[in-house]
Amino acid sequence: MNRRLRPSSGWRERKPTGGLAKPDASPHTHMSVRYPCHVGPMGRVEALEVAGLVLWFNSNDHLPPHLHAERPGKWGVAIRFLRPRDEMIEVIWGRGPSGRERRELLDRVEARRFELHAEWARKVSLTSPGAKK
Repeated sequence: MNRRLRPSSGWRERKPTGGLAKPDASPHTHMSVRYPCHVGPMGRVEALEVAGLVLWFNSNDHLPPHLHAERPGKWGVAIRFLRPRDEMIEVIWGRGPSGRERRELLDRVEARRFELHAEWARKVSLTSPGAKK
């Protein structure tokens, strides 16, 4: 398991208005989303929705273009949507999506690849080129 990010430590609750709230017992409540506390402001992904997943762009991020997806309390991944299908998903924490979840997620991302790239370009300002992966 990749231990860089874990939901049990180092996370804060962020309200959609941008204000921080104290974490409560439930990891996700209506109208609030948990994000890693070490990153800057977030932008919700509008071009894609998957039931049960939280999808976001970090507003100050790096190349390659990607979005973040989380199944609350289970796993978190980065999705590099311009890459080939077998290189798209990087597990950040947890075990990652199951085979069925992975196929569904990849199918939806591939179908909306160009919309995701346009939205990423509008919402993300690059801080550095990022590491080659």
